Amino acid sequence: MRPTLRKNEILRGHQAFSAVLSKGKAFQSGVIRCFLLLSDEDKKGIKVGFSVSRTVRRSSLRNRLRRLMREAYRINKAILVARTRPPGKSVQAVFMCTPGTAVQVKTLAYGAVERAMIELLTNLQEEL
Repeated sequence: MRPTLRKNEILRGHQAFSAVLSKGKAFQSGVIRCFLLLSDEDKKGIKVGFSVSRTVRRSSLRNRLRRLMREAYRINKAILVARTRPPGKSVQAVFMCTPGTAVQVKTLAYGAVERAMIELLTNLQEEL
């Protein structure tokens, strides 16, 4: 399996995000929190979205954190995809980064994000 993240695997739209955030089950690892929602939609598969808290004031830092989370998910998504999802269900997940201070954001390395993402994906795999 090639580690790619296709357009049809990305969760888009305000309504989709707010539905997952309000109805989904929350998991956390490090600075990344994940909201998972199983739904009975016609579109089967796994859709993911990425978000960063507005407490990170600079948009360049928010974009950097989103890129780091997308890359960590893309490389390690086989952990989640390997698990068969419940029949007739679609899986929607939102990964949200909520760091503490701006200093922590600037020094946050890819390795820390990847470790948190791997831990979250294994927890999600067990949940499915």
